[in-house]
Amino acid sequence: MKSWYSASELIGQPGLPGTVQNVNAKAAREGWIKRPRAGRGGGKEYAVASLPTVTQRHLAGDPSDSLPTDQEEAPVSLCRLLLGGMLVWIGLRFLSAAQALLNEERTS
Repeated sequence: MKSWYSASELIGQPGLPGTVQNVNAKAAREGWIKRPRAGRGGGKEYAVASLPTVTQRHLAGDPSDSLPTDQEEAPVSLCRLLLGGMLVWIGLRFLSAAQALLNEERTS
């Protein structure tokens, strides 16, 4: 397996966008390790170690790489949704308890 890949080689790999421009944008956002590409045309090459895990597995030929990117991100989204719901529930419970205490003080 190679250690460095150009953006054009990474287009459409699992976990990556389908254009050179978007691969480069994702690399910049996520701070991938890069070096100047040798040869005609220049450009950049990115270190495999800095690519998304699903991409690394695919490039290494790992057969467990069967989940599309959207499904790989789903557990994170689900956790955020559940955490948000729990915080709302806790907040409502707190408000309900506070209201009960205020009502108790008014009647006593």
